Amino acid sequence: MVKNTVAEPDINRHEHYNWERAISLVWRKHNNMSDIQIRPATPDDAEASTELIYMTMGSMANYLLGHDDAAEAKGVISRLFPREKNRYSYQYTDLALINGKIAGLLLAYPGKVMKSLEFPMAESMFAVNELPETLRFFYRSLPLMNIKEVEPDEYFINNVAVFSGFQGHGLGKFLMNLSEQKAKEAGLNKCALTVDVENSRAVGLYEHLGYQIVDTVKVKRLEQRIGFPGLYRMVKILQGN
Repeated sequence: MVKNTVAEPDINRHEHYNWERAISLVWRKHNNMSDIQIRPATPDDAEASTELIYMTMGSMANYLLGHDDAAEAKGVISRLFPREKNRYSYQYTDLALINGKIAGLLLAYPGKVMKSLEFPMAESMFAVNELPETLRFFYRSLPLMNIKEVEPDEYFINNVAVFSGFQGHGLGKFLMNLSEQKAKEAGLNKCALTVDVENSRAVGLYEHLGYQIVDTVKVKRLEQRIGFPGLYRMVKILQGN
C-alpha cells in the first residue's frame, strides 16, 4: 500500500478549478457545441442525475436497490442523491451542461473517501428505505462485500454517463479527462474504475484512454441470479502529477 503524503482536500465540498474552463474551451472548439459548463451538482439535480447514474448500473441497480424493478431502483437513487456521505451523493458529482441543459455526469472520489463511506452508506439506506427493503439490499450486497474496487492511492470513477442526445461528440472522454484533473488535485496519480466484462465498447474506450485491466472479478451468485458476467477492474497511471 502506498501512503499518500499529500494534504487531502476538503472532500465534503466541491472545488472550482481553473482548468475546467480551459479544457471546456478546447472541447467546444472541436465538437461544435455553442456552450459547455461544468458545475458541482446540488440536491436539486436529483432527477436528471438519477437517470444518468442508473444508465451506468442497469440490471445491477434493479437487483440491489429496486427489488428487480427499475422504477423502484431509480427511486432509491433519487433519495440517496440529495443526502451527504453516500456513494451516490451530489457531494461527489460534477455535471456537464450543454447550452444550459444537463448533458452528462461524473461521480468520483478518492479511494480513501470510498472506504470512509461504508458506514454512512448503510445509515443512508436505512434513512431512505423501509426496513424490509434495506435488509434485502444488505443481503443481496453480501457477494460484493469482498470485491476490491479501488486502492487507497487511487481516484475512483463510480459513475460517468452522457445522455443519448449528447453522445457521439466526445463528452464522455471530456468527463474522463475531468476525473484525471480532479485526481491530480487530490494528490493522486492513478484513476480506477470497474466495468462489465461484456461491455466491450466501454472497455475499448477505457483502453484507448490508457486504462489497463488489472483484475477480473466473477461473482457466481450474481451470475446465477441476474446473469451478471463479472467486472474488470481497470487502472490508469496519470502523467505529470
